[in-house]
Amino acid sequence: MTGGAPGPLAGRRVLITRAAGEGRSLAEAIRRLGGEPWEVPVIAIAGPPDPAQVAAAAARLPEYGWVVFTSRHGVERLVAVLEAAGVGAQALRDCRLVAVGPATARALEGEGLAAVRLPESPDATGVLRLLLQEVRPGDRVLVVRPLEAAMDLATPLRAAGAEVDEVVAYRTVPALPAGALAPALRERPVHYVTFTSGSTVRALLDAAGGPGALQGVRVACIGPRTAEAAQRLGLTVHVVGPGNSVEALAEAIGADAARHAG
Repeated sequence: MTGGAPGPLAGRRVLITRAAGEGRSLAEAIRRLGGEPWEVPVIAIAGPPDPAQVAAAAARLPEYGWVVFTSRHGVERLVAVLEAAGVGAQALRDCRLVAVGPATARALEGEGLAAVRLPESPDATGVLRLLLQEVRPGDRVLVVRPLEAAMDLATPLRAAGAEVDEVVAYRTVPALPAGALAPALRERPVHYVTFTSGSTVRALLDAAGGPGALQGVRVACIGPRTAEAAQRLGLTVHVVGPGNSVEALAEAIGADAARHAG
């Protein structure tokens, strides 16, 4: 929105639940639509449950033809291990690299790794479609993922004849104690709450004291998998953004607000 009439989210407060440092793009998109973003990080990024597994995978990088990253956090964690080993990100230069979406690709490009394949859709389904088209029987594939993987990539790739290893490079943990957010939600009601992963749903509900704390709040999820997670946890989902883009999620919230104006 540029000047003139107020945007479709004017007068509406939108709760952003992403990890600290990750909510800015969504907050800016909400502001452009006239809304008031409220950033409350309910999850944090923590180290892997088995750091030795990550170090072992990093040491075997020359064995892999493909390395798949399902988030920028996986890039950061693996590169940190490579730097600690004295080889740095350039140890990945001979691998074919796949990034789930533009943010993950930018993380790789920031390490000087420019030849990155991107799927047509920025989600796990798009990654799997790309890999099944390009990976050949006998190819060795390393999947760098969080503990809470949204989709099983290894099983279909193995069925197609690839040799697949997975390494858990990080995990998400709650950033707030149970019930800690409930008083703030009573004092500062919100019109929309946004979720970008199943872990944000679980952590927010724990911090808020359960689904009842969101009564009257419209629930917006970044894609169908997050929406399914929210529904399983007892929430009614009102907005599902297309793909894996926070800008598209903000636009979907704006469109929903315009339909329900007044």
